[in-house]
Amino acid sequence: MIYRKFHSTLICASVCSVILSIIFPLNFNDGGTPYTVPNLALNLILYSFFVTTGLLIVGFPLGYAIEKITLWAGIKNNILINIITLAIYIAIPIIGFRLYFNTIADTAGIQIIASIVAISYFMVDSLMLKNRYETISFRTKLRAYTIFLITFMIILSLLSLFILGISY
Repeated sequence: MIYRKFHSTLICASVCSVILSIIFPLNFNDGGTPYTVPNLALNLILYSFFVTTGLLIVGFPLGYAIEKITLWAGIKNNILINIITLAIYIAIPIIGFRLYFNTIADTAGIQIIASIVAISYFMVDSLMLKNRYETISFRTKLRAYTIFLITFMIILSLLSLFILGISY
């Protein structure tokens, strides 16, 4: 279980960092375009640091605790447990940001990014749990998870950009 959770963390952190740095670039050029090579490299470094730190500090232990509790309680992997797990993955970072900052408006972008990463981590971990008994090689599974996560991240990021565009 720890091996699977750790692999889920690494896959999610690497893919989320690349996709987020392309779709939500931080602009370090004074009024210029954010899509320059040095700016994207700096974005990748920053997103990699914060996404990996967040997943290792919050996502990995939280996922391990949830799975241990469900195994201890003898609950099978059903849709209700998956919905509750996803809600916990999304709620914990939002509650943490809300306790640290004064208003939700101060951290709306961070909360959207944290939610995207939480949903992505849940999806990768669920897929790895579902497919752990199949005899497909790890490299093939890794390729499939990465392609699925890239597609999912792009759709979710574009949807959040659309929602942010409507709110302004």
